[in-house]
Amino acid sequence: MKAKLKVDPSKLPKPPYPPTRSTRVPEKVDIPKEALDFRVDPQKAAESRRRGGASKAKSRGYTTEQEQRIIELYKQGMTYADIGKIVGKSKSAMKQKLDKLRKEQDFRREFPLRQEYTYYTAAQDAVIREMRAHGKSFKAIGEQIGKSKEAVRKRYNMIGG
Repeated sequence: MKAKLKVDPSKLPKPPYPPTRSTRVPEKVDIPKEALDFRVDPQKAAESRRRGGASKAKSRGYTTEQEQRIIELYKQGMTYADIGKIVGKSKSAMKQKLDKLRKEQDFRREFPLRQEYTYYTAAQDAVIREMRAHGKSFKAIGEQIGKSKEAVRKRYNMIGG
């Protein structure tokens, strides 16, 4: 028996047909969890992350001696970059590691952050005041005392010239 069409073929649109939107509905298959080897148990994944993850991550990890050395240097007031140079890691790696260690062990710097300061002697301050009083530029003063014009300008404003 032939199927009878409900639509008259002469009334169908001529090619090209208008685009149609179709949605694909995936079949739901009941497969036991044990059979799906690509699935990861969330608890096992979390434990793996706590232990250091895959073998690549372990090779880049830190020994407990390195961690203690990093903490010691941080507490002494060294910068991330300086610690990184000593340990052989980057500044950003040190920042990340110390953030993680601070969360785990809750420690702070024992000494303030060590910074390089440019100190001025009393004689240099006197030269800055005297030359500025005679109308000399910050550039000329800087050339005289071996500082940049911006450093001299900041110092002049600081000493209240």
